[in-house]
Amino acid sequence: MYRMSPRRKRLNLMVRATAALVSLVLIGAGPAAACPPNGSGSLRQGDVTIRVLVPGDPTVYHIRGQLSWHGSAPGSNEPVQVLVAGMSYDHNYWDFPYGKYSYVRASSSVTFNYDQLGTTESADHPPMDKLSLLNQAEVLDQVVLALKSGVRVKEQSRSFTYRSRGLMIVAGHSLGAAEALVLAATHPTHIDGVIATDYLHYANPVVSVALGAVRVPAQQTAKYEEAAWTAGSVTTADGHRDVFYYQPGADPAVIALDEQLKAVSPVPTAAQAQYLRSTNPVLTSNITVPVLLATGEYDSLNCNASPSEDDPALDCSSAAAVVQREKQFFAGACLRGYVQPDGGHDMNLHRNAGPWFRAANSWVAWLGKASHKGHAIHC
Repeated sequence: MYRMSPRRKRLNLMVRATAALVSLVLIGAGPAAACPPNGSGSLRQGDVTIRVLVPGDPTVYHIRGQLSWHGSAPGSNEPVQVLVAGMSYDHNYWDFPYGKYSYVRASSSVTFNYDQLGTTESADHPPMDKLSLLNQAEVLDQVVLALKSGVRVKEQSRSFTYRSRGLMIVAGHSLGAAEALVLAATHPTHIDGVIATDYLHYANPVVSVALGAVRVPAQQTAKYEEAAWTAGSVTTADGHRDVFYYQPGADPAVIALDEQLKAVSPVPTAAQAQYLRSTNPVLTSNITVPVLLATGEYDSLNCNASPSEDDPALDCSSAAAVVQREKQFFAGACLRGYVQPDGGHDMNLHRNAGPWFRAANSWVAWLGKASHKGHAIHC
């Protein structure tokens, strides 16, 4: 008979207490938390399952996620964004269950928000040695193609087929942004644009070392100590979620909930975090679709970590500074930038999330106009 350890019991009580607090906050917030960006109706969501293959493994696995849209039905000609979370994150990063921090709810696009293989208990778990960053990018490509060919969407009261004929955009956070950029470089005709958040080619060396120190085997944390499925995975050590935040620009309640919701990353995926920085930095020169590079002003992993630091190589003081840093790696792409004032590594989860969400919507709208009727895109 399974017995829950005292430590696990305490964790469950903490999670329940946090969930109760969040429920009260959301109830108090009323409809504003889910207000659609275009006045076209409240958010609706349906479950989607996509069959995928991992390179080098003949087994059929399943990607599970949620399709979200505003209005009665997702328009097949509307832009769709496939959302890819970063290291130790799952779908909650993009649809955070607290206040104003949901990118999904603020998006003017149809979104598909999914958990990557091996990152949550409910996800499928191929052999760990198969879950490299490059293989995760190939799985992402299969997700993109499935949305184009047609997927079955299951709402509570109905089931229907959704097929995307509009702009196909991949939005990634941190390690997920690296996967999105790899996809754009290796399958340039499969997507129409990339939103790469919190991932630049030159990382802050001091903080990268610090992050490595707090990245631990998942089973060394209270949440996953008894979760056998996490063997071969990593996450952040207990109490160190703040490494992803510029704390003057963040809500402590968000950081606390983030700690409770943290997911895991397979070691082979996390181990290739530097792939585009050191192993193959020229790969992104193959990208020909428009790219929006977005980062927090004080994203300590990619930028100067505070106003007191002024390393020119880590300058994220403006969108122009970010583009100037990165343009040498994107010879074939129309590159634009966005910097979130007082933001850290987790842009979606800082107090200035709202302006960032609106900026992402504006970029998607620009992309739609720029690529209208197949005309050449002018930056």
